[in-house]
Amino acid sequence: MAYYSDGYERFLTGFHAIIGARDSGKTTILQNVFNLAYDQGYTIVIIDSCTDHPNKSLLVRTHQAFEDSVHITSPEKSRILQSYFIPFKTDFYPCEMIAMNLNKRIFLFDVSKYLEEGYDTEDLKKREEIRMYYKRLARQILYAVQKMLMTKKVIILMDEIELIPSMFNVLVDLKDSSTSIVMTLHSSVSLKFFGTLFKEVRLE
Repeated sequence: MAYYSDGYERFLTGFHAIIGARDSGKTTILQNVFNLAYDQGYTIVIIDSCTDHPNKSLLVRTHQAFEDSVHITSPEKSRILQSYFIPFKTDFYPCEMIAMNLNKRIFLFDVSKYLEEGYDTEDLKKREEIRMYYKRLARQILYAVQKMLMTKKVIILMDEIELIPSMFNVLVDLKDSSTSIVMTLHSSVSLKFFGTLFKEVRLE
């Protein structure tokens, strides 16, 4: 970790994927990037799938420590499907939640609901069906950020969020608008759809 002690500035521009095993320091890097981005006046979007572990969750710790944050939980499944397939409207989730909180600097999206629900079933087909809601939800949040926050200097921190191919266009749009993304992953498998969009940082 000493390698990153003076190098967090690099994560404030472009797209970075931090890849490492559990307890390798990935979330610690996100925390340091968050601190730097906050001090430099960024609007910060955190998308977190691991909020059932409060001591390790960047989202939970941030919500407890910062009054200028808004915690947005997962909607019902019908709202995810409605938002996912129909062209952009500002009342679709989570656009209206962002619009109601534009005075906030930190947007915290907890997408753990359907990930955890999927793990609760032993039916593998059903598990993947439920987990797809979590993936679609993450994609929709990126889309809403791209539509609703582009007048601000934005950085997106994604902790253990699985990428899916349908995110490609919105990620390209975010990169073209100079939004920065730092994400953590256990492996680079889901990055194969995204060419050179992300610079990989591997932790030993």
